[in-house]
Amino acid sequence: RDQPRSRGLGDVYKRQGIYAASMSVLNDNLTLNITKTIKHAERLIDDGCHGVAIFGSTGQAQLITVSEKIKLLNDLSKSKYKEKFMIWQLHYRTEILIASVAFVLGAIIF
Repeated sequence: RDQPRSRGLGDVYKRQGIYAASMSVLNDNLTLNITKTIKHAERLIDDGCHGVAIFGSTGQAQLITVSEKIKLLNDLSKSKYKEKFMIWQLHYRTEILIASVAFVLGAIIF
């Protein structure tokens, strides 16, 4: 059987190995530091993880604003590891909007 083609940020049919739950790095004013959050996730992969789950409860998804999530997703799509990121456990109030943006960027959403 033919498998669905990858959409950019990952292909659920090829996921194997260790996937770490990434933390969200916050600035002193409690806004998301997108650059440091992505660098942390990339470092987990550099250190041997096969991929990284973004947001979720470890990433404090419920505390990150919608605009910050969208900016992070846009920047993740430019990462050299974009195929190794999963978007995890979105907060129910913003789930449809964020899932729509993530889908357009090709993310795998759990």
